[in-house]
Amino acid sequence: MIDKKKLQKLQDTMAEALDMAFIAVDYRGRPVVEYSGFTDFCCRMRERPCSRDLCFQCDAHGGLHATITGEPYIYRCHAGLVDFAVPLILDGQYLGSLLGGQLELTDTEQDLQPLLPQTTDWRSDPELIEASGRVHRISYEKLKASISLVRDTMQGLLEDSRRGAVQANLERRIQELMEERANRANFQETVAGSQFGLIQDYLGGDFFFYVLNVLSCLAYREKAEETERAVCDFAAMMRYVTENADSNFVPLGEELGYIASYLQLQKRRLEGRLQYDIQVPEKYYGVLCLFMMIQPMVENALRYAVEPSEEGGSISIRAHEEGELLVLTVSDNGTGMRKEQIEAILRQRSGKHGKSRNYLTNINQRLKNIFGKRCGLVIRSKDDGFPGTEIQVRIPLRNEETLE
Repeated sequence: MIDKKKLQKLQDTMAEALDMAFIAVDYRGRPVVEYSGFTDFCCRMRERPCSRDLCFQCDAHGGLHATITGEPYIYRCHAGLVDFAVPLILDGQYLGSLLGGQLELTDTEQDLQPLLPQTTDWRSDPELIEASGRVHRISYEKLKASISLVRDTMQGLLEDSRRGAVQANLERRIQELMEERANRANFQETVAGSQFGLIQDYLGGDFFFYVLNVLSCLAYREKAEETERAVCDFAAMMRYVTENADSNFVPLGEELGYIASYLQLQKRRLEGRLQYDIQVPEKYYGVLCLFMMIQPMVENALRYAVEPSEEGGSISIRAHEEGELLVLTVSDNGTGMRKEQIEAILRQRSGKHGKSRNYLTNINQRLKNIFGKRCGLVIRSKDDGFPGTEIQVRIPLRNEETLE
């Protein structure tokens, strides 16, 4: 839709003229061009595994907020800097967002709320403190005027691109129809076949996420807050699954983000009978783990500890270090597992197709095959003096070389 070279040039020019950082992202929050005018502070933050994922989450959520309202959205990122998102909407279709900012305000009375509940404690790092002192400062009124200018400029680029795309598409369709007509005697069949092809093109993965965006916008306009949040959680889950479907390993921070959305949906389904908390230090977010490693442990707690009880139950996710290993723990307060059940899970072997019917068994075997016997699952329950069931998964803290 938009010529990336034109977009990059315009983005670079705005960054230079306004002394702000900019990056254009698609509807999933992924950059479509290179960064423009990024501060040294934010470049350093995005190099750190413990804060990089939070930066990306701010990018995605900022764009989503702007999309829901259809207006620019100003917010504070997890590090406390002022950012904004300008939605890129053409003919009612959300294309993405232009994210900008990395600023401090001179107006101390302006109380902008942080976008994420998590914050990053960077003030213990001398290099980051020094870099933060070079961040550009601006008044709130000048910021709003700059955002208005950016929005009008981007809208102009969209309109120009649309006109060019329409003309190019028209010429392409005419050429295609002429070629089809030369091969087919019936022109009506050609048009019908062409229209069917267009429908197939639109009903792809992008269309799926577009529908979720539409549902989210409708829920916002109808003030159905719970529905809006549920759609956003489901969209986050689907993005994670579709983007990592071909991956064996993912950063732990991304896996935990998926689990948080999954538990939020389960909490709504169980109507408050589920309580959960995730307390994993950010310093572990960059550790690589198996894709969809945590969900079977959470599902086990839901199925046997929460759902059977009229009062419901709780699930807790924690992490700590033991030497060179990261120990991630999923625990519940249910009735527990019998010793023979635990032994069956840990001792079971794969069948002739290489997989067991029990997902916990599969995870245990895969981890041991990849990282050795010291890794895998440890399951404890009431026979070990625990109030419910505790499943630990042990993986190396630094495993990049092994995975290579």
